[in-house]
Amino acid sequence: LAEKDPYLNRKYAFIAIRTAYYGSEFDYIKKIFQSHFARGKKDYLYYRALFFNSFQNKDAGSDIANIMAYCPEKRYAAYYFFHEQFDLKNSLTKATSSQDIGNLYAFASVQRLDPNLDYLRKIYEHSNKSRILDFLLLREINKIEDWIYTPYYTNYLPSTQFTEFWWSENDTELHTIETLRARSEKDRTYAKQMLDFVIGVDYSKIHDVSLWNAAQIQLLFMTRNYDACLNKIEVFEKQFAKKKIISQIEKIKALCIISNQETGRAIIKEAVKPIIMKYKDDERFLFSIGRELEFRKNLPDGIAIIAFGNQKFRNRYYYDESNNSVEWRGNRLLNSGNLEYFYEYFDYLDFVYSADDLKIVVNGLNKKKKGDDFYKTMYSQLKKDENYLKDLLGTKYIRENRLEDALNAFNLIAFRYWEENYNPWERDRFDDSYTFDKNPFYDIKYVDPFIPHTERYLVTKLSITQHLIKYLKLADNPKTKNRDYYYFIIANCYLNMTQKGHSWMMRRFTSVTNYDQEYDESYIDESEYVNSLLAQKYYRLAAENSKTEKFKALCLLMEVFSADPERKLDRLKNTYPEYYQELSSCENLENYFEAR
Repeated sequence: LAEKDPYLNRKYAFIAIRTAYYGSEFDYIKKIFQSHFARGKKDYLYYRALFFNSFQNKDAGSDIANIMAYCPEKRYAAYYFFHEQFDLKNSLTKATSSQDIGNLYAFASVQRLDPNLDYLRKIYEHSNKSRILDFLLLREINKIEDWIYTPYYTNYLPSTQFTEFWWSENDTELHTIETLRARSEKDRTYAKQMLDFVIGVDYSKIHDVSLWNAAQIQLLFMTRNYDACLNKIEVFEKQFAKKKIISQIEKIKALCIISNQETGRAIIKEAVKPIIMKYKDDERFLFSIGRELEFRKNLPDGIAIIAFGNQKFRNRYYYDESNNSVEWRGNRLLNSGNLEYFYEYFDYLDFVYSADDLKIVVNGLNKKKKGDDFYKTMYSQLKKDENYLKDLLGTKYIRENRLEDALNAFNLIAFRYWEENYNPWERDRFDDSYTFDKNPFYDIKYVDPFIPHTERYLVTKLSITQHLIKYLKLADNPKTKNRDYYYFIIANCYLNMTQKGHSWMMRRFTSVTNYDQEYDESYIDESEYVNSLLAQKYYRLAAENSKTEKFKALCLLMEVFSADPERKLDRLKNTYPEYYQELSSCENLENYFEAR
């Protein structure tokens, strides 16, 4: 090149190399690199030129590793173009310095999804001042966080898997809450190995001391060494108070204090409250705090904090990344592989917890200290949803057939709630698919009306429960006339409260049923909801108390209909052949009903 200025000469040489690359003139690249860069200073121009020169070099392992270590602008490109043909073992034989060996292990580390502690040890041994060691330490911490916290907090598999392709995983493996927790615990043992390494390094020989101290804190929490973690945090807050990472340390401190309590005795300690309030807009942090409280049997506080974090979630059924919403899974049965997913606390309480569990949450709404701004804030979403929670509580009692408890729960709700929900004038959360548009005692879904409405009232969960209790008392009393009538309308009600009926809202908050076998087994009444067992029982009792064969035939029709949605009426045909033709086509049902 004619340019006499050394810097400009090298600059033009680099431009020539880059131009030759686009023309695939690799011999020319090699020639220019050897004459202008090979024996010169190793500045940014050198590593950029080295990147293009590597395309013609079959043994470029060390060169590529050094580019990643010293040329930030070309790190991604170096990995993208050369990671597939990179051979660590072969490249190590050609390394010319201890620094090169460290860089080779660093390049290999970037490709690993499995535990990388052995390579980190090698990098520390050969290149402990390297900034890429700090980066790889942080990357390894992030991987361990994923392995431990993803299954622990969300019941999802970690996003970082060791298998080459996601579909190579054994499809027959059943992932339950129990197996996911066991996986998380196994990865905590690796966190302990990482902790031993991080503690054992010479901090005078590493680049970013604050990062390594923060890593200690992370790993102490991961390994449940809570006392040591809190002691380390106290020192860190004094030594590195102005570091950006201090926000993460404060969050770990709150989690550590919450976690360092006995199950059944966990509370939100005073030292934690200001931290939670400081980061109350961080939904993932609130979710982890809530889960730690939940795991330690403080369900009211745990759910309150999760609910407060959920309040930013604008759409309950469609994921919107801008909401920054947490997603997690769960099931009432720890050994079930059918884990439903959730975006908000209400659906989670509905699917996973029993009525008695929910009652503890509802009872806790008014027991917190008045004037405590922390609890006022954290419980604000639960207080806002108080009527819905009482509705859910009563619904859960219905699922368990605890009718008196359900009535008590529904009676706690102001009547205005029933006026604004579950009717054609819906003015609240539920849409028109939740409307009680028929009376479950008198009207059967897909069947023309044949039972006179002897009582008229606004149909709500409250009024249905009141009348169900009333009719059961009448039917079960031997002195009552027309017991067959009461058993029949009771059976109608139980039928309509299943997936076959129009009053499914008495048992569910969504009408969608998953027909995969046992998918919804977390619901304690799933068998009843699908099979209408109580309806069958009360249709049989109606028949047993009937005085006419014609009404007994109607009871058998309804019992068979409750048991078999495909309406296979062989039993009816064999038992009452004379009535089969009319009943099988649901004709003149009012005559059969009036024949009691």
